[in-house]
Amino acid sequence: MKQIIIVGAGASGLVAAIKAAAGGAAVTVLEQNDRPGRKICATGNGRCNMTNLNQAEGVYRGTHPEFAKDALEQFSVKDTISFFQELGICITDRNGWIYPRSNQAQSVVEVLTMKVRSLKVKLKTNQLVTGVSFSDGHWNVHTDGWIYTCDAVILANGSKASSAAGSGESGYKIAR
Repeated sequence: MKQIIIVGAGASGLVAAIKAAAGGAAVTVLEQNDRPGRKICATGNGRCNMTNLNQAEGVYRGTHPEFAKDALEQFSVKDTISFFQELGICITDRNGWIYPRSNQAQSVVEVLTMKVRSLKVKLKTNQLVTGVSFSDGHWNVHTDGWIYTCDAVILANGSKASSAAGSGESGYKIAR
């Protein structure tokens, strides 16, 4: 069974965990905060902007805006909406911005976390990842107190674009 470590328990990390575990992998998620989804709760003024219908190239900024296009070709807006609806999250469209009908980001976190746990994903909080290395055919994910060994690593720890707790440049440093 393939062992996968996911760094970050925000929306993308939890979705990646669900997809990997549903595909048969043994998954461990390492989150630096004391609970998953802390950054999700800051999006959309606490309502959780799940996605946007407008996916034109000009709406993404950054050093490599083409990354969004490549990523969305792998998991489209339609895929995103279907994924959340299959989990039982009803959505609402507010001028192209997609939110949970509850208007509560915490409800999205709770549903994602329940699904992760039902798939037997290990969710470890307060785990600050300090580096990733590769040796003897395996990846090693280093934290302050442990080294996790796995077959694959997914970096899903966000960016410095948000002022929410846990946002920063750690993901960039790990990727380098």
